[in-house]
Amino acid sequence: MKDYKVIEVKRSIFEDNDADANKLREELKQEGTFLLNLMSSPGAGKTTTLKRTIAMLKGEMKIGIMEADIDSEVDAQAITETGVRAIQIHTGGMCHLDAGMTHSETLMPLIDNCLKLCGMGCKDIDLYGVNAGPGSFTGLRIGLAAVKGLAFPRETLCAPVSTLEALAAAHTGEGTVLCALDARRAQVYSAAFDLATHTRLLDDDARAVADLAQFVENCKKPLFFVGDGASLCYNKYSNVPGVLCVPPALRGGRAAAVALVAKQMAERGEAVLPEALLPDYHRLSQAERERAERLAAEAAARNNDTENGKD
Repeated sequence: MKDYKVIEVKRSIFEDNDADANKLREELKQEGTFLLNLMSSPGAGKTTTLKRTIAMLKGEMKIGIMEADIDSEVDAQAITETGVRAIQIHTGGMCHLDAGMTHSETLMPLIDNCLKLCGMGCKDIDLYGVNAGPGSFTGLRIGLAAVKGLAFPRETLCAPVSTLEALAAAHTGEGTVLCALDARRAQVYSAAFDLATHTRLLDDDARAVADLAQFVENCKKPLFFVGDGASLCYNKYSNVPGVLCVPPALRGGRAAAVALVAKQMAERGEAVLPEALLPDYHRLSQAERERAERLAAEAAARNNDTENGKD
């Protein structure tokens, strides 16, 4: 008699992901694009295989590579050195990708529906605008990766829009708007603009809320806070003369404002090719901070060893 229970799975646990994959295969087939998904354990030789394949085939066909890694850009850089375009996706700590992890279950269908409602397709797009930062590291990577994927096949120009400038562009009136995004660690990503002209008054940066005191107290016009960090600013500065409250429902941004700023950037010649799109974090990621701390500690240890040796 068995002392264990057997459970048979009648449906594949990858069913939803397989459905997305089949849809993607059909779309690529219609465009005449061949997609190869290469997976193996770290150090198995994926990048070496890709580089050898590129060397043999790049004279016969147009090749593009999409690299996925937890936090590194080393492989994408190695591919770029072969003369082939590469896109790097950071997976946010995961060692694999599926449809849901890249928000394709929600983001890409939304984009597809918007295009269909307008009677358009990707071939009709002349410029992509995308928030490039500051903001959530993972959110920025997802947005930039999505736009790169859309723009890459036709080399469509892209405008890397400041998240804070786009937030300001969504508001108008008389006075000054200080855009603030919660950056955690008692900081906000912040910038300030004139509400009437949208002239920049304070550059994008990660600042402690307390460090905004001089700007807030010396502001000559009515001052409004917007963004998801606005409440942090109102908590500290609501009693400062000239600071006016914006209802929470009106503190957000709009996609149309991103498009407006993107158009202005393109007119100034600031649009770039998709492979040049990069996030602007305005501070190091946790992994980068930890690495810098580790290197500093190692350097200090070496110095101590050297000094002790001299003694």
